[in-house]
Amino acid sequence: QTHASGTGLTSGQVIGLVALGGVLVSTMIIRPFESVLIGSGHLALNITNQVAGNVMRTVTVVVACVADQGVVTIAVAETVGLSLGPILATIYVTRNRIAIVRFMEMSVKSVRGLFRYSLKTFAVDIVGVGALSAGTIMVGVISGPAPAAFFALAMKVYNGAGQVINWATAPALPVFSQIWHKDPAASRVLVKDLLTTVSTVSTICLVPLALSSPVWMPH
Repeated sequence: QTHASGTGLTSGQVIGLVALGGVLVSTMIIRPFESVLIGSGHLALNITNQVAGNVMRTVTVVVACVADQGVVTIAVAETVGLSLGPILATIYVTRNRIAIVRFMEMSVKSVRGLFRYSLKTFAVDIVGVGALSAGTIMVGVISGPAPAAFFALAMKVYNGAGQVINWATAPALPVFSQIWHKDPAASRVLVKDLLTTVSTVSTICLVPLALSSPVWMPH
């Protein structure tokens, strides 16, 4: 009760947030179906599911904020949006019988191997999150919470743009791999052309933005 009142939340709200957190963590059980979807050649479908989840998450959060709903409602919107992708992947895989999961047939040895692998990937993710959050932490320590909040918002926009770029380019990766195996020389030329195009477009977009920064960032 003391901790809840200290954060401005009621006990019911705290219980609701904890329950939603448990629901979100429990979706880890069905997230392997996303890997099955990708491994069976349905990468584009998996990306579509993720986009649908993000769109639902954004729309429901904005509606909840505009309607001045409580923090629990916003957390529900976040949970539904983040869970939609794995749920859609599970439905598609099971309905089309792409893979059949039998938990009772999993050996302890295979679980240990998967756990060792997951620890390594978790460590890599932690390093990535730390690298992305380091700037916000440094800005907060040096300049205070207000500039850190603006910096964090800008980083969210930057990360969102990067995620959209990854979604747009990921379906082409298998094609690049096939080109490399068929004709390595043509593959090198294609990669150089793509890098040149991306660098040119990025420079055209970033240089005016940097030169105009004193106007839209006077402080």
